[in-house]
Amino acid sequence: MTSSRARRWGLGLMAAAFVATAGGAALMPAGASTDTSPMTKKVTSGPFAGLSVTVAKTKNLVNEVVEVTWTGATPTDTGARRDFFQIMQCWGDAADGPRPEQCQYGATASVQSIGLAVNSRKVRGPDEKPGLPQDPAETHPVGSNKFGFVPFESPDGRTVDGDQGIRLMYDQTTTNEIPVARTRGDGHGQEFFEVQTAVEAPGLGCGRAVGTGSSKTARPCWLVVVPRNDTEVDGTVRSDSAVEPVDQALQTSPLSASNWSHRIVFPLSFQLIGGSCRTDVAPISVSGDEFATEAITRWQPALCDATGSVFSYTQLPDDVVRGGLAGSDPSLGIMGRAPAAVSPTTSRSGPCPMIRSRCGSGPVSGSPT
Repeated sequence: MTSSRARRWGLGLMAAAFVATAGGAALMPAGASTDTSPMTKKVTSGPFAGLSVTVAKTKNLVNEVVEVTWTGATPTDTGARRDFFQIMQCWGDAADGPRPEQCQYGATASVQSIGLAVNSRKVRGPDEKPGLPQDPAETHPVGSNKFGFVPFESPDGRTVDGDQGIRLMYDQTTTNEIPVARTRGDGHGQEFFEVQTAVEAPGLGCGRAVGTGSSKTARPCWLVVVPRNDTEVDGTVRSDSAVEPVDQALQTSPLSASNWSHRIVFPLSFQLIGGSCRTDVAPISVSGDEFATEAITRWQPALCDATGSVFSYTQLPDDVVRGGLAGSDPSLGIMGRAPAAVSPTTSRSGPCPMIRSRCGSGPVSGSPT
C-alpha cells in the first residue's frame, strides 16, 4: 500500500468514527457504541431502605472516570467516622455479582487516624480484646497473625492471602477503591470513580479478551457500593458519646460478611482491549489537536490488532497542521476548527493530496466531505 493510499484508507476509517452530537462532532473509538447505559438501583428494605444509587455509565467503558451519585442516605458525621459509602471495582462470572474475594479493595492501612480495618481486607480479629468487633456471619479463619484476611482471587486462577500477598496484585498506590465517600446534609452524595481496565488493574482483567475467534468478547466487571451506617457487625452503635475515640467510629471492613450483605452491585461492560502492535510496520502519521489524543489512543491498538496497520499521533497546534495540509506532502490532520480554503498542490504521490475529497482547478476545502 502506498503512502497516499494508506492515508486515504486511514482517513476514511477515522472519519467514520466521528459521531454527531448536539454540540457538533465528537470523537469516538472505532466501532464503539454510544450506549453508556446509566443505571439506578433502589433499596426497598432493611437498614438502608429509601437509598437510591446511580452510576452514570455502565457500558462501553475504557479506563475513565464515572460519576456515582446517591440520595436518601444519612448524612456523614463531621469526622467521617460513620454513615459513609465504600466503593470498589470487582470481577466475577456469577450472574448476581462478585464475591468479596474478587474485589480490588486492598489498601492495607487505614486512612483514618485511629488505624482500623475499615480500609483493609481484615475481617476477623482475635476473640480477646483489643480486636475488631466480631461478625457472627464471618467464616474466614484467624491466622497465625491473630487476624483473618479475605484473600484475593484473580481471573487467571491465582489466589493471594494476607497483607503482603495482596500487594502482588495491587497496593495503596494503584487500587481505585474509595474507602470513605461522604453524604451531604441533604442526604445526597457524589463521587467520581476511576474505572480500571486490565491495563491498569491486571488482577481484575476487565476488558481483556475472553473466548476466541468470532466469540471473543471483553471481560465484564462490577462496581460495588457498600453503604455503612452507625452500627457495627456485632450490633454495637457508634456515636460521639462513646468515651474511647475508637468506639466512636466504624472499625470493620466492607468485605466482612454482615457488611457485604448490604452491597449494591452494578454490572460493567468494557470495550475490548486491543492486542499489541507490530514493530516491523511503518506507522501512518497522524497529527493534530490534543482533543483527539484520547480517541486516537483508543483506536491504535484496535486498528493494529484488526488490520495490522499502525498509526502514530503527534500533538500539534492547529496552525502547524493547517500548514502541513497546504504543503507538498500532506498527511492526515485533525483540527479544532475547519481550515480555510486552500489551493491544490502537488504531492509526491500525485496531483491530488489525499486529505482533499476532490481535485479541480479552483480552491478546495482542506477537510473531507
